[in-house]
Amino acid sequence: MAQFNKDSQIYIDGRRVLHDVQMIANKNGDIVTTDNPFPVTGIVYPETHKPGLHYSFNNHAINVHRGWTIESDAMVPMMSVRCKANISVSALAELEEYELGNNNASQSTIVYEWWQGSLTFGGAAVPAFTSVGTRLEYRFYTDWYSSQNGTTVTSFAGCTMIHSGIIIGRTQGGDSVHTALNGTGTATPGTLLTLMAKRVDNATKLDLWGTFNLIEFT
Repeated sequence: MAQFNKDSQIYIDGRRVLHDVQMIANKNGDIVTTDNPFPVTGIVYPETHKPGLHYSFNNHAINVHRGWTIESDAMVPMMSVRCKANISVSALAELEEYELGNNNASQSTIVYEWWQGSLTFGGAAVPAFTSVGTRLEYRFYTDWYSSQNGTTVTSFAGCTMIHSGIIIGRTQGGDSVHTALNGTGTATPGTLLTLMAKRVDNATKLDLWGTFNLIEFT
């Protein structure tokens, strides 16, 4: 087969010693490089982390050595988080990641649920919210330590369980909900997101700790 120089279009004498080097070129014969890539369309790139401001809260400062005590056989509310009042609907935030752990040996089993909506609470008085970041607020409910009666939920009407999980042993780490915590643009706060839990392997109360990591998107 006759060979020609691509650029000069001059015939290459076949008597010369040639060394073949495999190169990838486009349809015009131009070598593909980082400056001359294939003209490919419709590429789907991996999603990058959305920019925002990160915040966190936990319950270790409330009861350092005993955590938050779960009632023995009932699903009870541990904490809630929501967007504050007078925050724009477009000012989104998210519960990005959380971890739950208990102080029992490795055989305990805890079921937990995330509920979205305006739950109806009973039992102990519902505490005030604590601010975190610029858009969000949270509260931990009264627990069931010793003979203390904690907070209950008396109605789930109009609410939806959006996520659930199980802790077998001591720790559930790196779980996420990825539910938008957005404002209403009015004096009404955003939708409540509530974590509930109960021990299912035994009728004995158990302490629970939680860390919650949030992002307010920019």
